[in-house]
Amino acid sequence: MTARAAFPFLRLNNDIVRASDWFAILDGSTAFPAGEFIPDWDYASSLLVERNVDLDMAAASENLEVPYSDLDLKICVEIGSGSGRLPRLIHHREEIRVPEGVTSIPISVKLNSKELSSAVFLKTSLVLGSDPARHGAISPQKAGLQVWSDFHRTRIEGAESRFPIEVASFREMFGSTPEANSLWHLHWTPGEWEREFHGAVRLYLNSDFEDFVLRIKQGDRVVLQMLLGDVVSQITETLLREDEAEVVLASAQEGSVAAQVDVWLKTAFGNSSFSVAKSMLESRVGNFRSALLSVVELPEEVQ
Repeated sequence: MTARAAFPFLRLNNDIVRASDWFAILDGSTAFPAGEFIPDWDYASSLLVERNVDLDMAAASENLEVPYSDLDLKICVEIGSGSGRLPRLIHHREEIRVPEGVTSIPISVKLNSKELSSAVFLKTSLVLGSDPARHGAISPQKAGLQVWSDFHRTRIEGAESRFPIEVASFREMFGSTPEANSLWHLHWTPGEWEREFHGAVRLYLNSDFEDFVLRIKQGDRVVLQMLLGDVVSQITETLLREDEAEVVLASAQEGSVAAQVDVWLKTAFGNSSFSVAKSMLESRVGNFRSALLSVVELPEEVQ
């Protein structure tokens, strides 16, 4: 069952406000839908996001029980970025007054890629621009009241922070030790939770198993889920077993190993991530690892 908010005043129906999908233009290329993920983005990219909002003002007037001549609306655009479910930094705020007689309002925002990280959050809302002189009993009556909104999140870096992946001969790296026969090896140091994730974690693939490396390069979904699932589980389980795990997660700095674990936990277990994950790890480790597998982002299957 989905919970819905009950507002104390009338709001606009979605058939009155018809907002297009968000589109992205990367490095001046042709516009494409800004879906769940924007491919080929990097910090040097030029990124433009745009959409169109069509509004039936006559229907809006009737819906809100505010006379047409008294209805003053503004479109508010707020764009932020960061990891997790909410933006950590807001990069753009804009208010666009809906001109009289205009039914289609274009929105176009150029973003500075150097300021972005992990995901871009795009919120569009319609608010009263001024107090209506005449209104119904349950109409919105104060400037700034939100009468419609939508929210979209698009990833620019994938669900997991990027980290180096290298291909090397494990026979040369490990000699005659058991590690030489493994398919992959995750090099990192437990306890260094505040280190920058990109520099703290390195994944090695064993070039002695050529078929395995080839399947990784070809984007084999089954192999990738096993591989990345092990990375997520190995780091997450190690942190959760520390005595000060909750403190480490609460004080994690953006971009750190601890912050990345926090993202994985919240994605897999929701807002009560720490208590739920800790309990499941201790009592139902199989369920715990299966839940963590759900955060692994896989490429589309090769046709």
